[in-house]
Amino acid sequence: MTSGEPNSRLERSEREYARALRTVAEGTTQSRTPATLIPGVYPTFGARGRGAYVWDVDGNRYVDWILCFGTIVLGHSHPAVNAAAVKEIEAGFALPLTRPVQTELAETLVELIPCAERVLFMKAGSEATSAAVRLARLATGRDKIVRLGYHGWHDWSCARGAGIPAAVRALTFTFVYNDLDSLRAVLEAHRGEVACVIMWPCEIDTPRPGFLEGVKELAHRHGALFVLDEIRTGFRVALGGAQQHFAVEPDLATFGKAMANGFTLSVVAGRADHMRRVRDSWFSSTFNTSSIDQAAALATIGELRRTDAIARIWRTGRRLMDGLDRLAAAYGVEAQAVSLPPTPYLRFTYRDPAAREAAKQIFFTETVRRGVFFHPHHHWFVSAAHGEAELAETLEASGHAFQAVRRAIDGGRTLPAAPAAGTLEGGVR
Repeated sequence: MTSGEPNSRLERSEREYARALRTVAEGTTQSRTPATLIPGVYPTFGARGRGAYVWDVDGNRYVDWILCFGTIVLGHSHPAVNAAAVKEIEAGFALPLTRPVQTELAETLVELIPCAERVLFMKAGSEATSAAVRLARLATGRDKIVRLGYHGWHDWSCARGAGIPAAVRALTFTFVYNDLDSLRAVLEAHRGEVACVIMWPCEIDTPRPGFLEGVKELAHRHGALFVLDEIRTGFRVALGGAQQHFAVEPDLATFGKAMANGFTLSVVAGRADHMRRVRDSWFSSTFNTSSIDQAAALATIGELRRTDAIARIWRTGRRLMDGLDRLAAAYGVEAQAVSLPPTPYLRFTYRDPAAREAAKQIFFTETVRRGVFFHPHHHWFVSAAHGEAELAETLEASGHAFQAVRRAIDGGRTLPAAPAAGTLEGGVR
């Protein structure tokens, strides 16, 4: 099926998308719609979500491993989280005064996050990372920053240069993950000018022994702050985030996504002396006083503390990765499951770029048609709602998908040419 052919399985979704294009920029509020992942194969419009599943508007059900790019950690529409949100709504949630739930949540975060002595609440992940960068600039009196990974859509971190002033881009630098020499070179080239090094603790690749500690040491040696962007890893890798898991404490850290199980909340956490700099600038958001999201976060964290949810996420993620590796080997497909078990991904390792892209297109076309919602170009997420049934369904679909890739290899010796659907992207916040 080509992207121009109608897909009866997605008839209503495609009709809704065509309708939306007449009034909504790019058709949806998402910057990259599911339909763009593999055109004509992935749906765009959804109807509902429950537990580990989502349903599109055509009634197709999927095991969801995208989970709104990691915001869901307990499962869609979790009853305890929903109840906390409804209670807050009924009490009146948009007051000119602060609801006490804010302080209760702050105390919980300070207790759980190793680097947290004070916190600043925001809404989106991009707001939190931008606030952390501003705090670092206030603390050091410097303008330049070194970043590694995706930190949001604001000017200082946007991966695409269009619409970004050259003067802003000139203040931001990057380095190579797991390569301390590359960071050392950047800091030496801008000695005395860097306010902070802000980075993901991990993504597809995981840190080599001593890497994160080395980044922190180099940043401090050059008078810069060490900032961990834990928007993705927080409350999924561990209650205290990747900094707890990898035993490295940053000066500042950002959290969001899984913290409120889909509700809109992010936070900057850090040392009290750095967080006091909030008074020296202006940090605001129209909806910051809304207490719905704070109540949802408190309920989410309560469930994570009360249960073995995070341990189950690790076990399920590991079994998914091991199962994919076994299936790839069984069918002779060059692919490997990578990243941490709570945030897995399947990397195709064919040397020829065209073969890699073709294998990806075949695999993810087959899995989504068999009811498994993977992202082809972004790592996935595991929730506490994923269990035996979801794992079995996913691996069965993946087996058929690997078999389809193998058939393509056997049928033509090389994989058929396929349009590149994209590269592994930073993600959505």
